[in-house]
Amino acid sequence: MLMYVGSSEAGRGITTLAADGRGRLVPVGEPCPVPAPFFLARHPTQPVLYAANALDDGAVTAVRVGADGALEPFSAQPSGGQIPVHVAVSPDGTGLLCANWGGDGGIAVLPLDEDGALGAATSAARPDRPGPAHAHHVSVRLTPAGKTEVITVYLGVDQIQGYLLESGRLVPTWTVDAFPGTGPRHLAQHPRGQCYVSNELAGTVSTFGAAPGAGLRHLATVGLRAPFPAAPPAAGSERPMDQLAEIVVSPDGRFVHVSSRGPNTIVTFAVAEDGSLTPIGEQHAGGVFPIHFVRVGSWLYVANEQSDQVTGLGVDEHTGGVEPASLSVAVAGPTCLLPWEHA
Repeated sequence: MLMYVGSSEAGRGITTLAADGRGRLVPVGEPCPVPAPFFLARHPTQPVLYAANALDDGAVTAVRVGADGALEPFSAQPSGGQIPVHVAVSPDGTGLLCANWGGDGGIAVLPLDEDGALGAATSAARPDRPGPAHAHHVSVRLTPAGKTEVITVYLGVDQIQGYLLESGRLVPTWTVDAFPGTGPRHLAQHPRGQCYVSNELAGTVSTFGAAPGAGLRHLATVGLRAPFPAAPPAAGSERPMDQLAEIVVSPDGRFVHVSSRGPNTIVTFAVAEDGSLTPIGEQHAGGVFPIHFVRVGSWLYVANEQSDQVTGLGVDEHTGGVEPASLSVAVAGPTCLLPWEHA
């Protein structure tokens, strides 16, 4: 397995790490020269990945992945806004969705040709509420009717909105409000249909289920901690305020993990049959500012942006328990991890 690492460092590019059979990661070659590749996403059928270039003049870069894992940028387009921080690709590979944090903070659609090259943006959207919407996450899924639904999390206006992607255009279909001031950031879809949202500003996790007709409705919001032994704060200091970032559902759907960049921890929840969450454990991420992480088998790999390292934490697949970090590799300002399996 290879791991491609995005970065907030404008001149860093995309770093390639290789994993050995025991989960350890080692750098391979030199970083691929892509400006400020804050977030990465994979094409569903082509050997192509996309980088959100988080610059004031927002852009997206398409990068071809060679048979040996080598990276080659081959196409780029404006992102349809400023400071793009998240991208996703439609299931049929015909469109890339981009969340632009800066400016008005909306999303845009960039068409993709059959080789994965980017075209100019064909559609854009943002909420009706005044002020910067700060789009922070965009994801896609197929509706029961086989249509492509786009779900966008707007941190700046505490909303989640749904759109249908039809012939390269975004058609608004539903809106659900989060609690005011909670700052919803990232969303994870569960195999059973519910969605979990990390609330960056409130330090909570919200559960959304299917609404009557279409879209989502709020079911519950929970805090991060129960009476379990939590990861201790730094010696001589009070526990820092939680700033939630990434949220991930385990492959079997039994657990949800979320990162907090205040105490620099990973919190684990158990998922009940009704989709509700119960916090069951907390583990230090092994670095500072765990902005993103991925679950690969029995490992959690964490991008610790402010300590310039990617760490690896073992996971008990039966209990969901996360073990202390047992590996670390230096990467400047890591912000996103994209696992890549080769035949």
